[in-house]
Amino acid sequence: MKIKPIAAVAVVFAVLFMFRTVDAARCAATTFRGSYASANSVFVGKVASEKVVGDARLIEFSVEKYWKGPGTKRLTVSVYETMRFQSWFGIGDRYLIYATNGNDGLVVERCSRTRTFELAADDLKKLGKGKTPRR
Repeated sequence: MKIKPIAAVAVVFAVLFMFRTVDAARCAATTFRGSYASANSVFVGKVASEKVVGDARLIEFSVEKYWKGPGTKRLTVSVYETMRFQSWFGIGDRYLIYATNGNDGLVVERCSRTRTFELAADDLKKLGKGKTPRR
């Protein structure tokens, strides 16, 4: 069975396009400095509650300490979910959050440097002591 040259070229382009699309969905490595500079709020908090509103999952945090942001004891951040990105926050779990200002408040982006508290040791060392929320 002979493969026609035009069909072979079409298959090669289809495969290359498929891999290019998958790579475009990945996030570039985020640096501590860049993430801190672009964040409007940086804090450590424990997930107190969550609810779904449309394509967004609203996560309410009990803030333990903060470096940037309003300095309140409770903060809610939005995570916009898609087929490729689902929120991974768990009730009662602790996180280091890097959030930006969105149309409806704070947002955790898919490619943010946000991570579980257990995986945040390097960032926490760079951030230093932090402040205790007062209101």
